[in-house]
Amino acid sequence: FCCEDTEAALIPERSADVMVNGDFVLTGEKSFAARYSDVDETKWFYEYVKFVVENGLYYDINDSTFRPNEDTTRATMVYALWSAAERPEPKGESPFTDVSGDEWHASAVVWASENGIVLGYDDDTFRPEVTVSREQIAALIHRYTVYLGRDDSARAELDAFGDAGEVASWFTEDFRWAVADGIFIGNDEGMLEPKKTATRAEVATILKRVIEKAPR
Repeated sequence: FCCEDTEAALIPERSADVMVNGDFVLTGEKSFAARYSDVDETKWFYEYVKFVVENGLYYDINDSTFRPNEDTTRATMVYALWSAAERPEPKGESPFTDVSGDEWHASAVVWASENGIVLGYDDDTFRPEVTVSREQIAALIHRYTVYLGRDDSARAELDAFGDAGEVASWFTEDFRWAVADGIFIGNDEGMLEPKKTATRAEVATILKRVIEKAPR
């Protein structure tokens, strides 16, 4: 995640949610299932999306769709981890030419940079709208775990996965840790798909696993 690779049914009487600083807060009791037109209880990702929304992990100004199949951006990923860390105030200014103080992800990006969770590109940009791959997410989650002070010594062998050889060398230890920690488990074909981008629903799944191991 850096320059290294250059890279429930609707209950009618319940009230609506309120947006605060870009996050929906469940001040009323409106059913989560009624929030988004593209998320319902029949979807595999329902519980994971519900988790990230109720915990305020995704910044989202759209109150009608969640866009679960849309690829996750660098800004969204960093904002989620910053929110999971209780949104600490960054100490300095943005080191990136494309991240200013008035953007929704600015504090998250500066915090992540200050704590070694993210790096920028060689041209001093962060590129917030660039999508993230699974191997980049493994690195980001690993660094976040170190930031939390959790033991990150566990390592798994990747030989059992048919595409283990596709993991970039600088992400290998991150992936070995993520597999050992149960963050990544491979798909039904036994593949890690390290180069594949991750959707918003897939990242919600990963975040739930991470945060349940290291509660907010």
